[in-house]
Amino acid sequence: MNYFIHENQRKTMAAGKKRILVIGQTPPPFGGQVMMIQTLLEAKFNNAELFHIRLGFSKDFNQMGRLKFYKFWNLFKTIILAWLYRFWYNIDILYYGPAGPNKLAMYRDMLLLFSIRFLF
Repeated sequence: MNYFIHENQRKTMAAGKKRILVIGQTPPPFGGQVMMIQTLLEAKFNNAELFHIRLGFSKDFNQMGRLKFYKFWNLFKTIILAWLYRFWYNIDILYYGPAGPNKLAMYRDMLLLFSIRFLF
């Protein structure tokens, strides 16, 4: 995961583009929402610069909806990175695709968004 921005991204930041923080899972595992976030991140935009924090809560479909210790670490890391990205890169827009109907994922989303949503 790239935590820091490359020099060519710094140049586009100075060009007045909208800065958008995308927080979401990218492959693996492969699924509908995961693939759409990957497609979004690969797209080229004239007026927007996308920054990405990868959610790494599930490494495969068998781990989805299961409580594991490393998922707490990933949640904490995502919250810290969102704060850093917000102020270090002056990002004003947050894009976050919510989880499905799983209650554990819903609680995780609520905790994550409660911790960062007011920043954007």
